[in-house]
Amino acid sequence: MFGMLSSFAEFELSLRAERQMVGIAAAKAKGRKFGRTATISPDAVADAYKEHMTIGKTAKAMGISKSSVHRLLKAEA
Repeated sequence: MFGMLSSFAEFELSLRAERQMVGIAAAKAKGRKFGRTATISPDAVADAYKEHMTIGKTAKAMGISKSSVHRLLKAEA
């Protein structure tokens, strides 16, 4: 009996995931953006990096993490 219930649950889960993917594709087709909006521009980080000359000092001055500085400098390049 539990095997049958788990089969139905798995089937319903796959149907829900399929409907969700269709909805996401439709939203993207309409131009909907997903994710958090950027709070700092790569240009600002590049300018701060030119001023401070190290990743650590730039991160501290901007109030962001070192990995964010690396990511934004890579996006700038």
